[in-house]
Amino acid sequence: MDARLRLIIEAYVSAINVATQHMQNHGITLQASNIEWACYQLPESVRSLKVGRVSMFRKHGFGCEVTFIANNVRQSIDFDPHGEIDGFDLWRLSYFVKRHARRSSLMSKADLEAAFEQSVVAGELVCRGQLYYLSATLT
Repeated sequence: MDARLRLIIEAYVSAINVATQHMQNHGITLQASNIEWACYQLPESVRSLKVGRVSMFRKHGFGCEVTFIANNVRQSIDFDPHGEIDGFDLWRLSYFVKRHARRSSLMSKADLEAAFEQSVVAGELVCRGQLYYLSATLT
């Protein structure tokens, strides 16, 4: 796998983990599936929360957007059918790079697309449903 793509994926998954930890720290219960999440109601206490470094939780479809005050960063989390959060696709990685100003030598969309497709063909990224995951041999 292209080392630059691997770094972007690792940074994306790390940011998702931080955001979900903040959700749990503020009383939001993670669900066992994306359908359960879609039906879940955020606790009233967090709907307009402004505490510490987290300013807001906004539920959307199969996910939640967490906004961090300290650095004005928004992290969008999407749950897969099994409640997992570490899935991604090319759009999510491109959006993450753009939103978080991650600078790497995979700057162009074409370069990112090429590295992503090469990893899919090589079996380094595995598609489950609509999202991709690192192959078990790479984790």
